[in-house]
Amino acid sequence: PPLYNFGEPASRALRVLAEDGDPSPLVQRYNRPNQASASFAVPGPVMPGQSAKFMVTIEDGEFLTLATMAVNTNDCFVALNAVKAYTGGQYYLNGLDSGTEENNELCRFIPGPACPAGGKNRRATNGAEGFVHVHRGFQGINEGDADIAEDDLNAAGRPLAAATYDWRNPMALVRIE
Repeated sequence: PPLYNFGEPASRALRVLAEDGDPSPLVQRYNRPNQASASFAVPGPVMPGQSAKFMVTIEDGEFLTLATMAVNTNDCFVALNAVKAYTGGQYYLNGLDSGTEENNELCRFIPGPACPAGGKNRRATNGAEGFVHVHRGFQGINEGDADIAEDDLNAAGRPLAAATYDWRNPMALVRIE
C-alpha cells in the first residue's frame, strides 16, 4: 500500500512519524502479512548536511518505500512512496507536510535538538491542513515576537529562526547502488 496519497489525510502511523520521529507504527504496519518483503527502522536522527547509509536487498523494479521525520518541524517528513527502484537510481525528496499539525514553529510542539530537552511536544491540531502536501518550509514566523512563551523558545532562549532551520526543496537525496 502507498505510504500516503497527496490531498488525503495521513494515516495514524505516518502522523506519529512526522510529528514525533517514531517509525514504530509504520514498521508494524508494513510488517503485516502481504504488506512488504521487509520493514525496519534505521537509527537516527540524521541531521541536516549528514548522510545515512544502510543496506536493503531488492530486485530491480521492486517497489521501495522509506520515510523519516524532518527534525525541528511540527509535522514535516521526507519519503519515497512505493517507487520502482533500480540500481543506479537517484531520487530527490521534497519536504512533505503530513497535515496533522499546525506549522506554528513553537518548541512546545516540536521534538528535536533545537528545542530544550524534555520538551512537551504537544499537539497543535487547530489550524492543521488535514491532508498530505508539499511543505512550505520553515518560515521563522515567531521571530521578533516579544510575547512568546518561555516553553516555546529554543534551547538558546530565542524563537526558532528561518535563517537556521529553513530549507528549499529538495530536502534529501536517495541513491540506490
